[in-house]
Amino acid sequence: MAGSFGRGAVIAGAAALVAAFGGGFLTAKVMGPHAQAVSSPGEGGLLSAFFGKPRSASAARTGEKKPEGFAVWKTSLDTSGPEPLACIQMTRPLDPSRSYGDFVLASPDLGHAPAVSVKGDRLCIAGGGFSGHRFTLLKGLPAQGGETLTANADVDFTFGEKPPYVGFAGDGVILPREEADGVGIETVNVSKLAIEVWRVRDRNLVRKEVAAPDPTAEGEYADDYGDSSPDDEGRVVWKGDVAVKGAAGERATTIFPLGAVLKSLQPGAYVIKAKDASGVRGLPLGKKPPEGDNTPAQARRWILFTDMALSAYQGSDGLDVVVRSLKSARTLGAVRVALVAKNGEDLATTTTDGQGHVHFAKALLDGENASKPKMVMAYGAQADFTALDLDRSPVDLSSQGVGGRQTSGTGGRTAASEVDGYLYADRGIYRPGETVHLVGLVRDRLAKAVTNRKGALV
Repeated sequence: MAGSFGRGAVIAGAAALVAAFGGGFLTAKVMGPHAQAVSSPGEGGLLSAFFGKPRSASAARTGEKKPEGFAVWKTSLDTSGPEPLACIQMTRPLDPSRSYGDFVLASPDLGHAPAVSVKGDRLCIAGGGFSGHRFTLLKGLPAQGGETLTANADVDFTFGEKPPYVGFAGDGVILPREEADGVGIETVNVSKLAIEVWRVRDRNLVRKEVAAPDPTAEGEYADDYGDSSPDDEGRVVWKGDVAVKGAAGERATTIFPLGAVLKSLQPGAYVIKAKDASGVRGLPLGKKPPEGDNTPAQARRWILFTDMALSAYQGSDGLDVVVRSLKSARTLGAVRVALVAKNGEDLATTTTDGQGHVHFAKALLDGENASKPKMVMAYGAQADFTALDLDRSPVDLSSQGVGGRQTSGTGGRTAASEVDGYLYADRGIYRPGETVHLVGLVRDRLAKAVTNRKGALV
């Protein structure tokens, strides 16, 4: 079945340039305690004359000295998860059975008790967000071996400015035309977005991948080309700037109302391109950044703006397609459905019946090269359009828990009592107030139908 379419200090090495009368330059690096030795050209030659014989890479070097007794040693920020952790490494292991939250104060106040966890010699504090805080470890904080802090220890954590981020909420490409407010665009440290809306006509979609590419971070190359780019098959139908409201360092979601900016609907798909346009860090879409400047954070997303959902079932006799409304979940009749080949030509067209169903014969699916089926496209009322890419991975129903009730050691369904009931619904989801159609089968241990037996539905 095919379905429709988040340590430690850095020691910088200084570069010393030694000028020689011969016009050349020699470069040596002054290395920190954790750096590795750099082999030099002409070992024992000119460099040796200036600096002596270089040490070998395995020679002992000075490391970071560990404080005496039980004390704070190192600090680090862990931002790999959705909530940043301020971590403090102590000189002794900590006791995970103790409540270390009683020994930690935060300034400015968090408004709640800090969430403190320990592992080994590390104490990590959550709940401070991405703003700077001072955490005070109180006198008496215990180590695993019984030692305690002899005095309060203040530890400051400062988050540097987070780089701008632009991306789309979720990973889907279907935007319900009837009831969605718009497309959610997520940003961090962005005050304005430059947005373009591209349209790719229906027959050009066979050469494209209707997908949700990963966003591009600031300073990275924007790979807007290939099958997921609309540039060679589409055209811009709207562009403009959109203001973003959000606190510094926090993720904000801006709803872009796609339906409101489109003058009319035509068969095809849309691509929304969003780029950071905040002050001097942002650039207008289409403008190449100056030499040496970072490219702004940006993202793009394909959108099928429709009220129609397609489900396709491929079997030994062909392909069956069902068209439903996203708003009501009812099947849609009188919808034209086309089976489209890789070259954009129709292999067959038909119209859905009263159950929203169409069937394409097996012979139509056996084409090769340009005649191979690529997409199912549906054309509804009011220029409604949607498509289903047959090259996408189908849903394997055998992994969806449809095997029925089983008991250990058996390969099929077994009755738990003298009478066994099996109940199923006409579909998987309902809205409040809708009618649910249920079918019930009641059998005895010999799998024979049981009649005239009362029951209750709870």
